[in-house]
Amino acid sequence: MILDYTEFVEESAEEIHENFFSPAAQQIQTRFFRNLKRQCRFCRGNMDMPINSVQDLGGTFDSVHQLFDCPHCGWWWEHDLHGTYMGEGEIFSSSTHRFSILRKFDPQGLDVPITSLRHVLKDKPTILADLHPTKLEQLVGSVFKDHLDCDVTHLGRSGDGGIDLLLVTSDQQWVVQVKRRHNLNAAEGVKPIRELIGSMVVEQQRNGIFVTTAGRFTRGAQSTAKRAALVGAVEKIQLVDLNSFIDLLRLTNHQNKRPWMIAAERIAASP
Repeated sequence: MILDYTEFVEESAEEIHENFFSPAAQQIQTRFFRNLKRQCRFCRGNMDMPINSVQDLGGTFDSVHQLFDCPHCGWWWEHDLHGTYMGEGEIFSSSTHRFSILRKFDPQGLDVPITSLRHVLKDKPTILADLHPTKLEQLVGSVFKDHLDCDVTHLGRSGDGGIDLLLVTSDQQWVVQVKRRHNLNAAEGVKPIRELIGSMVVEQQRNGIFVTTAGRFTRGAQSTAKRAALVGAVEKIQLVDLNSFIDLLRLTNHQNKRPWMIAAERIAASP
């Protein structure tokens, strides 16, 4: 099961009150989530605070904008409060609170978000064996996009000639074939490597990457990839097995957007 926290509920309120001498930074402390700020409601882990902006302009305007993010499970919540002095002891305040909500996805489904999938896989790589082949191709594209800082085109479909992804950097182009194996301890043999070489020759592609969820490549597969480069059939074929891919995923996960970041982009894009 994949857990996702990119969706949220939002509560907003506006009011006029006579509590001017209690700035917003103090008012927010009295709310029900006071003791939950640094502890995740779901996994009880300590939360990070990527946004912490508090302004107290001495009686004319107060604001508090804080966001708490759990680095362990991804749950987050945010509050944004503003207060403006209106005169005669009255203050106008507006507040918005957002709380992420839990969604659950089947690893075999096509609707599982890549962001949440990458977060889970760093600790549970065995989930790769259950992924839908198309979702696995999208995952590989996401990881290599961060790793190579490249543009990714998803080509995977019936009759694709063994090429699932096209990666384009400023000065180079790579074709990628992705294979899901249910047995993560299996060895990837020579046949699919030969098929990729054939597709590359036909499509006049010089650089290739073969990604598999198998635990290793056979000696025949490795020697075939090297020989294809030696005889000039291709320039290079990079072989990426299960452990190599998980290492790459962990290496690039700092570039993977947190659930609250995806929500923030959605909020910014809304009318």
